[in-house]
Amino acid sequence: MRFENKGPGPKGGTYLVCDSARRGLRCEKTAWRYDAFETSFLAFVKEVDLEQVMHGENEARQRSILEEAMTALRGEQAAIGQQMDRTYELLGVAGTAAGYVAQKLQTLEARRAAIEAELREREQERARLGLIVSDEKQVKALIKRLQDRNPSDEVYKLRSTIAARLRSLVHTILVAPAGEAPHIQKTIDFLECQEDVEDVLEHARKRLEDERSGRRYFLVAFANGDVRGVYPDPDDPTRFTEQFTSSSEMGLVEEYPDHSRQIFPPRLTLEDLFPEHKK
Repeated sequence: MRFENKGPGPKGGTYLVCDSARRGLRCEKTAWRYDAFETSFLAFVKEVDLEQVMHGENEARQRSILEEAMTALRGEQAAIGQQMDRTYELLGVAGTAAGYVAQKLQTLEARRAAIEAELREREQERARLGLIVSDEKQVKALIKRLQDRNPSDEVYKLRSTIAARLRSLVHTILVAPAGEAPHIQKTIDFLECQEDVEDVLEHARKRLEDERSGRRYFLVAFANGDVRGVYPDPDDPTRFTEQFTSSSEMGLVEEYPDHSRQIFPPRLTLEDLFPEHKK
């Protein structure tokens, strides 16, 4: 792929295009607008850890500590709620011990109020530090900041930091603006010159007729052997229609907007996705 700048204007902009197509060789001419590709890449390639890049390691560490504390408080809050329910039940049958049970209930209520106050304080602290980036609006805001048409020195520095992080993490990126269709067509062209391959040829033709074969996607193969593939929503680069991850820890996992599933055998390799890297 090649980065191409078509300048300003309605038909201008920056794109990723096949270098062979640009030189007039046999290749699919479909281009992918660069800002849309970059938005999807930053939104879904979690391994980059955009939060850490944007806020620094120290703030990311603070967020982690803060989140752990809030999780513990919520756990204690739920446990106290259960204790209070049981204590209410005892109050009706406590007899002479009713005073003691009522006092216990007051103690639990006081602790619950204290936890609620502490949670509000932690949430305010988290908001002040600007550490929450997990929801969609905040991710969009961060990406929009990086794509400012009149970037500041700070944005240049952030982009440089992201680029350096990618160089350390990523082995190969495959960008497919026209989806699998060009590769399927090349397979069909090859098979049509062969003998006794009608079943395989028919299967390839059916795949090409499937509208899903034209979905644009990108694959990222990481230096540690993990793989992530993303099919962005054609109307919104911050959403996806399908993605998959392959790692030694989780195996192969397919993700959709409303569900995900783990697949066995568990793992793809670089050689599966990029045969040219076979040893």
